[in-house]
Amino acid sequence: MDESQKIFLFNLIGAFSTAALVMIVFYVLPGAIHGDFSVIGRFFNAYPGSQPFVIYAFPVVLILGGAWTWRVLTRLFSKPPR
Repeated sequence: MDESQKIFLFNLIGAFSTAALVMIVFYVLPGAIHGDFSVIGRFFNAYPGSQPFVIYAFPVVLILGGAWTWRVLTRLFSKPPR
């Protein structure tokens, strides 16, 4: 895998991870602030057996989404060399 493919893969996975984090914040966080986790309960009732996937995928999404967002923001707001 050459360097351009690695960058493309990082950007692809990072963009999807960031989109997943935005959806989590939009759907789960408002209820979680008030202690209402019914959205998560309804999801697990609708898709039984998905708990292990969610448990193992969430940290990956959290780390990759955060890393990608940090990388994009630092490149966006850094001053170009003169």
